[in-house]
Amino acid sequence: MIEAHHLSNLAVLMMLICVGGFALWLRRDATWRALSARLWRQRRGALIVAGLYLLVGGLDSISWVGGRPAAGAQGDLVAQFQPRSV
Repeated sequence: MIEAHHLSNLAVLMMLICVGGFALWLRRDATWRALSARLWRQRRGALIVAGLYLLVGGLDSISWVGGRPAAGAQGDLVAQFQPRSV
């Protein structure tokens, strides 16, 4: 059975593929290319802040099950099966 963190990672991957495909599709049109260049020149700071926000959100969506093997009584048995994110 597929675990929840695998589905979350698959959703992030699918979103990245869709965004990348959409960006490639937009690059083919001269009008959209000119508009994006103008937006970059006029609102560079806002685009950088928005990009960082989306980057942190995307990294927070990537998850895995972490933890270390139990080392006797000192092992953290609870953290072994807790989903984690980047």
